[in-house]
Amino acid sequence: MNRTLKNYDYALKVLISVGGWTLSQTSLFEDMMSRKYGFDGIDIDYEYPKNKENFNLLFKEFTEAFKVDKKRNCERLIITAAVSAGIETAKQSYDIANISNYVEFVNLMTYDFHVSTESVTGYNSPLFSKDSLNIDSAADYWYIEGMPKKKIKLLFIGHGWTLANPNGSRKPVGSNATGPSNATTYLKTEGIGAYFEFCEMLTDPTTKRAFDLNTKVPFLIYQKDQWFSYDNIKSFKAKIDWIKGNGYGGAYVWTLDYDDFNGECTDSVDGIYPLIGTIARRMGNVKGPLIPISSTTEKPLMSKLHKKNFF
Repeated sequence: MNRTLKNYDYALKVLISVGGWTLSQTSLFEDMMSRKYGFDGIDIDYEYPKNKENFNLLFKEFTEAFKVDKKRNCERLIITAAVSAGIETAKQSYDIANISNYVEFVNLMTYDFHVSTESVTGYNSPLFSKDSLNIDSAADYWYIEGMPKKKIKLLFIGHGWTLANPNGSRKPVGSNATGPSNATTYLKTEGIGAYFEFCEMLTDPTTKRAFDLNTKVPFLIYQKDQWFSYDNIKSFKAKIDWIKGNGYGGAYVWTLDYDDFNGECTDSVDGIYPLIGTIARRMGNVKGPLIPISSTTEKPLMSKLHKKNFF
């Protein structure tokens, strides 16, 4: 598959994402080093390290191994990492200044600041908030602790709750909840929804929605008691403008299939993948619609983003 994708864009980088400490002892590591599958590097997604020194050693060993690999006249493999946006977790798990010496960039997991197992509703990925549970504070902490801004990339996602008192829960956040929202039709998991599912919910005339100007994120109430914090095009624009204005390295998404891949949402100029399209237009200087909703193309949206040097 990697080689097929690279037929669209020779500059595309494809990394293998792995977690845990057994990697260096497996054939998976050997296969990657031999470039058997055409990977360009590794993304370390270890949630979360208990020992900073050992985690530093892991990065060092990969770097040394990749240096040896480069001597075989191959392009050097790169290292990235998925890391916690929770400041207390980051303090315990990461030697940030040291990690910055080894990684191409870090994917800061700027979501789950509040999760649907909590007893009150909360924004999952607020740009700002009164406490430190927000994107601005998390990114600033990583920068202050030694990670260059250009190496910090940020993520957006959405979660939901079931309201304890639907008739009395009209405030944007902090309403009492009995637990996660009901499993949605497609994701089939309590407490989480995809963007295209939120678009479907919004076609119901009884759905209530609003945008919090302080946190720069929307919320909706579906079927009277299903409360969701999520991201939409408006919040993506606000967050992307903040990323650009503050000099951070970029954004990433989790996952492609959580975006509107069928063109169901009505507020997009891109047809399919409106959230990714918003990132491309806002950060990659892509002009005009990426894929008209009424037509198909041999070259998918992702190819067009790469050709604009977004990734």
